[in-house]
Amino acid sequence: MSKQPYRNAVKSKNSIKDAFLHLISNKDITQIRVREITDEANISKGTFYAHYSDIYNVLEDIENENIERLVSFLTEKLHDSLIDDFTPFLSELFGYIQDNKEIYNNLFKSNIAPVFLSKLQKVFVDYMMNDTKMVLKLKSNKEAKLYFSFIAVGTASLIQQHFLNPVEYELNDLIDTLNDGILHGISSLLK
Repeated sequence: MSKQPYRNAVKSKNSIKDAFLHLISNKDITQIRVREITDEANISKGTFYAHYSDIYNVLEDIENENIERLVSFLTEKLHDSLIDDFTPFLSELFGYIQDNKEIYNNLFKSNIAPVFLSKLQKVFVDYMMNDTKMVLKLKSNKEAKLYFSFIAVGTASLIQQHFLNPVEYELNDLIDTLNDGILHGISSLLK
């Protein structure tokens, strides 16, 4: 008997998140009201406030849930060091985002993207800092973290651009260019 309220709570939260994602796909977050979410989710305002304090709290929950899934996915899929080749990491990352394109397109929208992109960048930096084989070959952890942050900011921005405007670059070309740039810096672009 005690499992029913838990199931109802999960169902309510999922309905709220689904309603929010539907609304954010068509309008700016500043234009979304709790009443619209509750109408879309077919729940009461009391149910909404039992789970979330406001619409930004819903967004944060969606962001964190997707970051957790991405980290789990990358941890499952990748085990080789990145020291010689970022291509497997980038391919898996872009593939995962492509497979979850609808939600990521909503999270990459310019009006809500900065916080999510920061979380995505942290995932990249943490992933690279946990690559002990690579970190041991670098001068220092401090310099590694700085360089990895530089890579993460650029990569997250390119991912956002690619999924919002996919016609600019072919995915494989983008991954190859990123891999070369990460491993060889500006010298990868010299003639």
